[in-house]
Amino acid sequence: MALHATAAENTARMLAMASAQGMTERKLDALQQTARISRQESVTTEILELSAGVTSS
Repeated sequence: MALHATAAENTARMLAMASAQGMTERKLDALQQTARISRQESVTTEILELSAGVTSS
């Protein structure tokens, strides 16, 4: 009986860890996407500023 309880407890822990890992991976993906968008916006702004500086000279 104790063996079944231990097995059930370990199964529950494994499922909880797998769920936590999945949520962590999704959060990391979202943060990386946000960082890529922010970087792209920064690059675009810099290109526009440089282009505006060249055309007004």
